[in-house]
Amino acid sequence: TRSDRDWSSDVCSSDLIYITLYRIGKNSNIIESLITASKNKIPCKIFFEISARGEIENDLKHLYKMFIEADMDYLDIQFKYSDVKVHGKMMLIKTKIAYDDNNSLFNIGIFSTGNFNEDTAPIYKDYHYITSRPDEVEMIERNFDILWNSSQPILSSISSIIIKEIYAEIEKGKDGRIWIQTNHLDNKYIVSLLKTAIAKGVDVKLIVRTTKGFHKKELKNCRTVVGKYLEHSRVYIFGVKEPRIYISSSDMLFRNLYNRFEVYIKIPFIDANTKMILINDFNRLWDGKQ
Repeated sequence: TRSDRDWSSDVCSSDLIYITLYRIGKNSNIIESLITASKNKIPCKIFFEISARGEIENDLKHLYKMFIEADMDYLDIQFKYSDVKVHGKMMLIKTKIAYDDNNSLFNIGIFSTGNFNEDTAPIYKDYHYITSRPDEVEMIERNFDILWNSSQPILSSISSIIIKEIYAEIEKGKDGRIWIQTNHLDNKYIVSLLKTAIAKGVDVKLIVRTTKGFHKKELKNCRTVVGKYLEHSRVYIFGVKEPRIYISSSDMLFRNLYNRFEVYIKIPFIDANTKMILINDFNRLWDGKQ
C-alpha cells in the first residue's frame, strides 16, 4: 500500500481486471468498484454464475440495477459456460504501474475457497491466496481464457490430484498423513480410499460439515466443527515431511468434482509460512479452538 501516491494517476492502458462471481452481497462494493473501474476505461471481464441455488432472481435484479448506468464499452460480462456451473472463485488484475518514470508489469492473482461476498464474509471462514508468481498468475489467466473462449466444457477439477495424493499416503502406511477440511464429502470412491488409508494406519483427520459417505461411528477420524464462524474453507494436506497442501473452491461431492468448474492451487514449496498457517489452523479446529 502506498499512502503517499494517488493510484488513479498510475493507471495505464494495459490494465485489465478478471473476476468470477458466484454470489454477491446485497449492496456489493465489489460490483461498485468494477463499475468505477469501467468508468475509468479499465476493461473488466466478469463471469457471473447466476444459477447459485436460490439466487437467480435476486442476482439478476441487483445486476440490472448496478450495471444500468455503467460504461458497457469496458464491461465484458458472461453469465453461462456451457452446461457447467462455474463454482471456482478467482480474480486476476493485470496492470502496469508507472513509478519513477518507468512502467513495471504488475500482475496479481487471487485463488479463493469462498465467494467474494461482503454479506457472508463476517460469518464465513475462508482462505484467499494472493500471488504475483508468474506461473500461478498464468494458471488463473488460462482458466479465464477457458471460460471466455472454449467451445467445449472443460473442467478444472482437483479430483485426480486428491486421489493420487491419497494413494501416495496409503503407500506410506503409519508414516502417511491425510488431513482434509471441506464443506461436504459424499464421493464414494474417495470415501473408500480414506477408509483404506485408516486401515493402513495413515494419520487421517477429516473436518467435514456434512458427509453421506459414512457415519461418525465408522470413522472416528471425522469431526464436525460448529462455532462462531461457518467453516467454509477447503484445505487438503498430504504428507508429514515437506507436506503438499492445496486450497480449493471444491468440496468432495460428485457434483463439485465432475459437474462444476472449480479452481485450486498447490501452495508452493517455498511458501513455508503459508503452509504453517494452514497446518496450525487445522490443528486448532481439530482441537476445538476456533
